[in-house]
Amino acid sequence: MSMYFNHRPVTMALASIGILFFGSVTGPVTKSEAKSSQKVSASPEAIKAEDEAAIRAQAKQYVIDYGKGDAKALASQWSVDGSLTEASGKKLHGREQIEKSFADLFKAHKPQPIAIDVESVKFPANNIAIEVGTTKLPSGNSRYTAIHSKESGHWQMISVFEHDMPSNAAEVPISELAWMVGSWGAKSNSDLRVQCEYTANKKFLLVNFYSSKADGNTPTETEIIGWNPVLNSICSWHYNSDGGLGMGRWKKDADNWLVNARGSDHDGTLASAQYVLHKVDDNNYTWKSTKRFSQGKSLPDTQEILVMRRDPK
Repeated sequence: MSMYFNHRPVTMALASIGILFFGSVTGPVTKSEAKSSQKVSASPEAIKAEDEAAIRAQAKQYVIDYGKGDAKALASQWSVDGSLTEASGKKLHGREQIEKSFADLFKAHKPQPIAIDVESVKFPANNIAIEVGTTKLPSGNSRYTAIHSKESGHWQMISVFEHDMPSNAAEVPISELAWMVGSWGAKSNSDLRVQCEYTANKKFLLVNFYSSKADGNTPTETEIIGWNPVLNSICSWHYNSDGGLGMGRWKKDADNWLVNARGSDHDGTLASAQYVLHKVDDNNYTWKSTKRFSQGKSLPDTQEILVMRRDPK
């Protein structure tokens, strides 16, 4: 079960446990009481199977209500004093506050189709269930854990925790840079040629830099761009023909890509900078180096360079 706050996919989990006490009465047994007795006397496995089916049915109903943008129906799956902890750490207390969050979400963004994969449902006690699963939205995937409590024969979520999960990390993030594939040249430097292509089953981009002043057929620099699952972001690894190397971490900022890069020359001189790439259209983008430091000393920003596609689309 997921709420899509701030354009980001999110997931859910929980706390708090209560115990449901069953009582009995004596006296003549009616037909309705006999049926009830038969239900209570069912095997523990049968009862758990029935309860799990009920929880999974609620997940299916959640999908329907989310697609409709029905904040009230979604919030009704929580207990009155239930809680939701978002991936950001923000905690919502009570069904009323949770409903308002859903309402605000659907007011700001059109409801999206959601898919829920319930991976497991465990029962640490007869009236407590722990559900773990993933949600899928067009914007990405999420994981959740939800604790349910059974009151008066009805299951409700008492606490839910959410956390982000990369959506198809090996493919989706790098596809955002698909526009870079092709042959490029800098308007202010006719000696420079940049060739970008997919490699390793399209999981990475291979970027080679050529200079007509050197051997025009041998790259003077090589860069590999791909998803780093450890840092949970797009990263690049840069190598110079003179032995220098570096690494950059990419971040989308509105219409720009910011690359925070660090590296060293062949002699061990340390340097850092932030590169700013701005896509103008399919055939042009600009590049600029800012926040430059070398050996701990600040350097001025470079001028913005217009890079043009040599094979226009």
